[in-house]
Amino acid sequence: MSVSVGDTLEDPVRRLLTVPGLLVVVLFVVFRQSNVVVYDTFFARGTEFVLEKAGGYSLRDVRMELIERGYSDALPLVDVVEQTGLDVPFPAAVASLAALPFIAEFLHVVSVCALAANDPNSVPVDEITSGLTGACVKSLVASFVALVLICSSSVPASH
Repeated sequence: MSVSVGDTLEDPVRRLLTVPGLLVVVLFVVFRQSNVVVYDTFFARGTEFVLEKAGGYSLRDVRMELIERGYSDALPLVDVVEQTGLDVPFPAAVASLAALPFIAEFLHVVSVCALAANDPNSVPVDEITSGLTGACVKSLVASFVALVLICSSSVPASH
């Protein structure tokens, strides 16, 4: 018995070229593009937060200090921090970053449900939403267990 790669990939490719399949692709592209904004926001607002909490400085103070000390070449770094990401408080940036894995897992579960639906040419809302919460929880637990197993297998044993 032989395995044909073409036959094996035919159904998944056909399903990806349906309305739900294209919707899944678009959602993942949008999600991946938004990751950049979330990370940029976290690092920029985190920098501002650390400056304020650790040294009592604002970005304006840092800018003035750089000018006074003659380090005007470093001013573009202050501009980058000011202009990067969204203008949200640091706790909101942390919450956004913490939400990314849960959103990714939710998209993964919804995508599998949408692509495995009985009618691949429609958006099967009832098939997707049925048991969605339980499927997301199971998927998160399975991902966590896999992460622990992978990390624990890569740690060298001590003698």
